[in-house]
Amino acid sequence: MNEPWDAVQLVPGSCVPDDRLHALAQRTRTCGGDIVAAIDLAVSLGAELPLPMSGGTTRLWESLATIAAVNLSTARVIEPHLDAQAILSQAPETDLAGLDGNVEGSGSWGVFAAEAK
Repeated sequence: MNEPWDAVQLVPGSCVPDDRLHALAQRTRTCGGDIVAAIDLAVSLGAELPLPMSGGTTRLWESLATIAAVNLSTARVIEPHLDAQAILSQAPETDLAGLDGNVEGSGSWGVFAAEAK
């Protein structure tokens, strides 16, 4: 049985089928708040979800909204990983071959910002 917060569609008749979002909600629920499981899901989703400005922004945002509706802690692990991948994909003269979030078989990327003074 699907929970009412399973699929978050930001646009009626969205490009993301309900069954795909329900499956994502179930994958998120499986993490159960475990950080290692959330990182593993982040790495997996990094290979599955579209980058921003690649024509799949609605799919990306609906996926993130679905994850957050199920477990906000898991969303807070996944979102920086996806952001970092997007930033790396725009970096000039950066060889991104093999940078799928896995370094030596495990791990994820993160984004940190600071203001120089």
